[in-house]
Amino acid sequence: MTLRADALQVLGAWFAPDESQDQLRRTYVDHLTNHVDGMVKSCVPSHLTASGLVLDPDGEHVLLTMHRKGNFWAQTGGHCEPDDADLAAAALREATEESGIEGLRILGDGPVNLDRHGLSSAFGSCRWHLDVRYAVVAPLAAEP
Repeated sequence: MTLRADALQVLGAWFAPDESQDQLRRTYVDHLTNHVDGMVKSCVPSHLTASGLVLDPDGEHVLLTMHRKGNFWAQTGGHCEPDDADLAAAALREATEESGIEGLRILGDGPVNLDRHGLSSAFGSCRWHLDVRYAVVAPLAAEP
């Protein structure tokens, strides 16, 4: 299965918690339906990204990282890569790379949130990230 096919399957099966999240889900599905390259950075003005909300084992703390280009605090995440097996793997890879924490694991069986956010001119011709967010749990006593 391709990364795009996985994303379509994940988003098609995802039960959104409210109407605004379901509208985003439909927008993402439409985007992927209309853009064969909708998962890759070169798809402009928007493309899907994958994020990991890194939680401590008790779920009491979340790890944030300073986004260099955007100059804001955010969850770990970024662009999907050709070698990513699926959206969850992309989110896990990004969380591991950006946190430096080994042994992270996806919590649950699907995304926890979708977020479509605009980008400044610092991002070049890309104007929107269609972010798919997963909850990720760090091992006990992990240090970023």
